Amino acid sequence: MKRLLNAALLFCAAFSALAQGGELQLNGLAPYSQLRKEYYIGGLFLGWPGRDPATIANMPGKKRMELRVTADRWPPMRFAQQWNQLILINNDSGVLDANVMDVLAFTGFPKGDLIEGDQLVIELEPEAGTSVSLNGTAVLHTGSPALFNLLLNTWIGLRPPSSEFKRDILNRPTDRSASELLARFETVTPNESRKKAVAAWTAKTETETTTPAKPKPAEVATAARSEPPVKAKSELKPASAAPAPVAAKMPAETREPAPADNATAQANAQRAKEERDKAQSALYNDYLAQVRRQVNKHIEYPRRAIKEGLEGLVVLRVQLDRLGNPLSIELAQSAHDILDKAAQSAVKDALPFPAASERLEGSQFQFLVPIVFKLTR
Repeated sequence: MKRLLNAALLFCAAFSALAQGGELQLNGLAPYSQLRKEYYIGGLFLGWPGRDPATIANMPGKKRMELRVTADRWPPMRFAQQWNQLILINNDSGVLDANVMDVLAFTGFPKGDLIEGDQLVIELEPEAGTSVSLNGTAVLHTGSPALFNLLLNTWIGLRPPSSEFKRDILNRPTDRSASELLARFETVTPNESRKKAVAAWTAKTETETTTPAKPKPAEVATAARSEPPVKAKSELKPASAAPAPVAAKMPAETREPAPADNATAQANAQRAKEERDKAQSALYNDYLAQVRRQVNKHIEYPRRAIKEGLEGLVVLRVQLDRLGNPLSIELAQSAHDILDKAAQSAVKDALPFPAASERLEGSQFQFLVPIVFKLTR
């Protein structure tokens, strides 16, 4: 008996290693449609067959979701609405709350319409986390596997696009119609010009991220105060004053530093900058957490929304000054008029917000505040 148990454990370990390092196999395939319009054919790839959600959820190793777009046009707003709704109704509120920023990054990555031929790939790497690519261009990466699981649950969770979709993703049919669907799936590919267009989305985003933003008026005033004071007019030397004589030989103490000294100084400066940026990031995240906690205390689910079964994810963009006073409150992502108003009321009822830490730099702070409205079942 012990020998059989050891053999079984060795087999499972070998199978797990094969799944993590080997080729993934197509587990299931299904078309996604809404209001009689087909948007994509979805394929789930696993290390070995998974016939039920629990088995797939606990399966170690790599996993991959592939979406081959078949719609002539899939606008970014509709893309976000469809995914947000499915994510919301198929996942636990606590998990969704903890990973809502990754969800927003995913639903907001398209910088234009998705079109027929596009290939969207969502991959889970055991150690690296979740990565998303479109037509071979990386558009999103997070070190957590949670995003992949949230997205996968939209296919195999309790409320998938349809019962047929879930059935065929869990167990690929082998009839003629399934063969025709596979043939269509394999022929959906982007051309070279489309690949370049998508790559330009990423390039534009990186440029916007790395280009320093122009300082706002309040920031300009702060910067001006930090500059050395300008001498009074009586203290300035006349333009016609003779230049000071230049020494024929540079004193030893003012010689240029050696290359090694320069490299050390640059390395020290870089480390100091990284430490400062890390400290500022921690202070900002702490302040953001304070703002969100204060908003959460004032969220009320509208009775009409409960009666009509309305759910959704609302995201507000809140801008504060150093004292916590609101400069603007804008709707960054809408769910429904009733839910939008409830989210905005929660922010207004949470006022005033706490002041920023004295160690946090900046005169204005902008936060995204996600609010999830989900009915318990």
